[in-house]
Amino acid sequence: MQIKNFTEVKSLLEKYPTSSLFFFQDADEVTGIQLLSALMRLPGITREEAVSAHRSIKPIQHRVSAGDIKSFLSVFTLMQRKAILFALEMNMNLEEVVLLKWKKALSLKLTDTARATLLSIPRHLFIDFAFWEYARDTRATPLMTLIADFKANSAMSWEQIVEIYSTAIMMDEESDMHELELILSTLS
Repeated sequence: MQIKNFTEVKSLLEKYPTSSLFFFQDADEVTGIQLLSALMRLPGITREEAVSAHRSIKPIQHRVSAGDIKSFLSVFTLMQRKAILFALEMNMNLEEVVLLKWKKALSLKLTDTARATLLSIPRHLFIDFAFWEYARDTRATPLMTLIADFKANSAMSWEQIVEIYSTAIMMDEESDMHELELILSTLS
């Protein structure tokens, strides 16, 4: 069975209802993993066909996933990525994060992700800033280039990024799909 688009999936699911997509109306309401789950439950479709159809049909998603966030952050340095993630988690602006010192950071009520991010940063002996980088002359300095680099590398404003992050689905479809393929290959 060859499935070419979401409309064909929708008509098949109307013919053979599945609980994993019981309330969907349009492609933009379905995540990729829901679509794969539904495809695998359709009669007459093998696992290979379901995976192949899933890869060829990309439902539109208005909410971003952890994979999208990872992709967005990839243009920044490691320390900048950590600072941006911390700011998003703690609902802070970039200037607050750049100027954040360890004593203040440790006194905040941190989310699990913010705590893990903060604890992954080595504390420097000579500067008290939580987020720092080495300057060209190998001196540790606060992350002062973050705001300019963010403006240069992002087509959206910080406020837009915060809004998108607040509604993000914290699942990485790519790694979830890879894990599912590994599981399915062991069942064959």
